[in-house]
Amino acid sequence: MSKKEYYNVDKNKSKNDKITLCTVGSIGERKGQMRVMEALKTFNSKFNYMCIGGGDRETVEELEITAKKYNIVFEYKGIIETEKIRETMAFVDFMILPSIKEGFGATYIESIACGVPVIAPKNTPLVQENILNKSNSILIENESVEAIKTCLADLNLYKFDSKSVSQSLPNIGWKEYCKRI
Repeated sequence: MSKKEYYNVDKNKSKNDKITLCTVGSIGERKGQMRVMEALKTFNSKFNYMCIGGGDRETVEELEITAKKYNIVFEYKGIIETEKIRETMAFVDFMILPSIKEGFGATYIESIACGVPVIAPKNTPLVQENILNKSNSILIENESVEAIKTCLADLNLYKFDSKSVSQSLPNIGWKEYCKRI
């Protein structure tokens, strides 16, 4: 299967729609979903937030309670099949993963292959390898709520073309990535 088959050009969004952020990863402190939610309190009418991944019910409920309290549109999808992640990412504007410590970061590559730019701390290992770069990502100072807020406040300054994002890693598309694992 070629990288092109995973990339969806038409996001069917109008200029008046909210920006949809998505975190893909296990729900918890290390991955930073609650830090994203804390940052979103400032911008509750501008963003939608979606989380994909497993997690304990208590943490998910905390996210849902915070979202409801601050009128943040939030959707928890739980663990879903890879194919469904790809289909879901077609309607996401940015994948955000303010992880405290990230290993290889496969979800970043999956996001890029889908044409979705990522928001990640600049100390992420994939930045050091130039896999995450200005053509496919926004690098924030660190994983803090303040760094996330600063990024979200300026998000309209960044312009990404989904096709260019998906083709920014010619040697690391879905096909090539799958051969590595």
